[in-house]
Amino acid sequence: MQELSTAIFTWTPLRFFVESLWRDEAFTYYMSILPFHEIIAKTAQDFNPPLYYILMHVWISFMGSSEIALRTPSLIAFVVAVYVSDLFFKKVLHFSVLERQFAFLLLLVTPGTLYFAFEARMYSLMASLGVASTYALFFKKNHGYTSSPPS
Repeated sequence: MQELSTAIFTWTPLRFFVESLWRDEAFTYYMSILPFHEIIAKTAQDFNPPLYYILMHVWISFMGSSEIALRTPSLIAFVVAVYVSDLFFKKVLHFSVLERQFAFLLLLVTPGTLYFAFEARMYSLMASLGVASTYALFFKKNHGYTSSPPS
């Protein structure tokens, strides 16, 4: 995971300070500043579900609406997706350390992965939720369906 930290903290400042918001990111901002009922009403006519805009609405109320503030939740979701992917590879697929490092390298060199990790859009959140639900499904399948919390 040290590689992840190095990669993110090397490329993050460049991505945050070099590029301004583009049209889809501006749309995220527009949707996120609407009241909750309007977010839900407008997303009912769109392809994108309202969860990301609602989370961004709350985030903006605490962190502001600068370009860095708008892109930070995506970065956090990307880090969570990578972490949960590593857990999945380790605990479910039983990958060795070398195999997990190779998977991490593939993630970093896949075109668009880091680009979309820093976009003020829902891509990283959806990846994070997808990986987390896959991990939970396989973990529960392998460890039984009990309602008790993990110890």
